[in-house]
Amino acid sequence: MRNSSEKGARKKRCIELEDEAIEWLKLPPDLQYKFMEKAEEEAKRIKENSGRLISTLDDLKHLAEPYLRTLPQSQGVTLIAAVDGSRSPILSRRLGATYGVFTASGLAIKDKEEVWEDHLAGQFKRSGALSPTRSAISFGLYSLLAERKMALEALEHSDHVILDGSFYGYLYTAHKQKVLGELTDHDFDVLGEINQLTEKIVASGRAIAAIKRTRSRTLEGYAYLKGLATDLNGITDKLALSYAMPARTYLLYEDLTQGRHPIELTVLAQRIEEEGESAKSPDWGDIDKRVYGPFEDMGLGRHALSNLGRLVIKAFEDAPACEVEVPHGKEDEMISILSSPGFFNEDTGLPIVLDMVDQLTSLGVRFIDEYADEIETQALQELYADKAPKAIRWFFKPLNPQKPYRGQSLNITGF
Repeated sequence: MRNSSEKGARKKRCIELEDEAIEWLKLPPDLQYKFMEKAEEEAKRIKENSGRLISTLDDLKHLAEPYLRTLPQSQGVTLIAAVDGSRSPILSRRLGATYGVFTASGLAIKDKEEVWEDHLAGQFKRSGALSPTRSAISFGLYSLLAERKMALEALEHSDHVILDGSFYGYLYTAHKQKVLGELTDHDFDVLGEINQLTEKIVASGRAIAAIKRTRSRTLEGYAYLKGLATDLNGITDKLALSYAMPARTYLLYEDLTQGRHPIELTVLAQRIEEEGESAKSPDWGDIDKRVYGPFEDMGLGRHALSNLGRLVIKAFEDAPACEVEVPHGKEDEMISILSSPGFFNEDTGLPIVLDMVDQLTSLGVRFIDEYADEIETQALQELYADKAPKAIRWFFKPLNPQKPYRGQSLNITGF
């Protein structure tokens, strides 16, 4: 039986949520209370494990501190661009076709003043008979291709361009899909074009990849190699270094990875956590295959990854650290750019131009159905005089009319 004081506290909290969590209030009252209980239980677990977390973070902090460098004082102002994309969170599945929409936006600024802006709008369409998984895979590739095209355009209007996500992170997901037989011939064509454009962007020597959703665990892998960790807690470098780094410092991963790519140490940490004792004698051959295999199998070669370096920058004391990827040999030049005044957002810790372009366009969950409805309306107007409109209406009927805003999408991620 619920404790009355606890139940009263939950009811009070649900009332407080009226002004800040509209989605919560759409649930039945009893379900609201049950989720409140779940939140309380999780909060207690975090409190119980906080000592272990702090101890582990302190260990990783001591490990990283000897390798931290101070950002130089740069007074230069550069013309910097950023590119980001958005796609409908779901695909609109009608009886006759599956639709998706996507956009890629580019923005260039100098001294926080906008000097160039452009947008690309794209439509994705597949047969309604194609499986949702394959539709989602193709959709993700199309939207990524649009971002790469916009990045090349941005290079024409700026000194340097920032991409959202690692240069080749998409390859790991694409390789898994290839192994599972989920890629169509057309998917391979699109993927090949993405590879070519990405190589061209990297070869320009003027591109920086900001890895916002990084899953790097290089510090944990390094700690294990040094015999400083026996149990790995799944702590990402972003958490550990946000905790460890003072403001205006950076860490070059190659300073501590002893010639290995940081992804190799991330894979080592993952294997130890997943496989326990059996993984505690590193099989570097297998790790090498997992890290570089997708590049070789997809025709790029291992040099596509090995020619890239990674570093982590913390610009402000209370902002998270930011992991970036740059071409090898360009580290000093890029660090000078990254340390220029006003480059980072004090709230997010990310390049401010990337935050600005992220705010330009966001395709909401309902937009794709509004878009498909607009196609239907215009098609009926065009065809009404000499065609049977009933067939067109059936073509655009939702596949699942009970939940028209539920569908499938794909987030292409990697390391």
